Amino acid sequence: MVRAMKIFKVLTPLRAASIVLAVVALVIVLDQLVVKRDYAPPPSHDVTEAIVAVERDVIPTPDFAPSLPLSTEPLQTVDPAVVVDEDIIPHEPETVDDVVDELLSAPVHHAATNPRVVIIIDDMGVDVKRSAAVVDLPAGLTLAYLPYASNIKAQTAKAKEAGHELMVHVPMEPMSQTKDPGPEVLRVGQDEAAFAQILQDGLNAFDGYVGINNHMGSKLTQDKTAMARVMTELKSRNLYFIDSRTIQNSVAGDMAREAGVPHASRDVFLDHENTAEFVSKSLAQVERKALKDGLAIAIGHPKDVTIEGLRAWLPTLKDKGIELVPASQAVK
Repeated sequence: MVRAMKIFKVLTPLRAASIVLAVVALVIVLDQLVVKRDYAPPPSHDVTEAIVAVERDVIPTPDFAPSLPLSTEPLQTVDPAVVVDEDIIPHEPETVDDVVDELLSAPVHHAATNPRVVIIIDDMGVDVKRSAAVVDLPAGLTLAYLPYASNIKAQTAKAKEAGHELMVHVPMEPMSQTKDPGPEVLRVGQDEAAFAQILQDGLNAFDGYVGINNHMGSKLTQDKTAMARVMTELKSRNLYFIDSRTIQNSVAGDMAREAGVPHASRDVFLDHENTAEFVSKSLAQVERKALKDGLAIAIGHPKDVTIEGLRAWLPTLKDKGIELVPASQAVK
């Protein structure tokens, strides 16, 4: 008995030490598990650069600088809650995830066997000097002339002779009452006879065009009755319609489809901001969409930065496997 008690006294501290050691070991194991759970390996060099490029909004774009003097007019600011017309519509942003995915997928593999782009230049004819500079760009553009431009028949004849496709840029009622679409404007609620006369006057302004698109029109293109009238006239003349998409809720495409009028919609505005950098990024966006989806439709205006940007960019398309086509080859 005495011997047993002595053994117990010796083992008791040893047992306590073993328990302490076991607890310490358990703490160490749990700590390692937590560290492993929270640890993520650093991104690769390529991924890091892609993320940094997106955060800085640095997207590879063609290098060019305008050689003609830039407009000194101040840019207009836009209240995001207000729907506005084409000259001040905000540039359509991409999400960070979209851009990262595209950057990480480089080199680009064509999703389409024949990627195509349509470049439409609106507001042609009013600024005669810059409109002539647009006509001098490589053939294959689609030029939308305002029907009230001066000497319109001579201007459009020269543009067609240069190898460009022609459209009528039909003035339509905007949401903003401070915007002036021109002297003869299609408006919501207009008498049917007056509406038809204004449309016919616009369509009779010059010859050689094969379609139309809307000048402004953020209000009119939401109105089914008005757009049905437009499409009935286009159907009778075998013309197509390009929706400039000056408002998200446009019904133009739906009404064109119901009337059997070939149609398409704008994807990118090139020059919402009057800077070479903005035009360059917009053209890069056009390229990405064409390579991904097979077709991209862009709309620009006769501005110095747009003219210089296109002059540098258009000759690069062939080597990129992208074809410039007129709008008539994009409608369906």
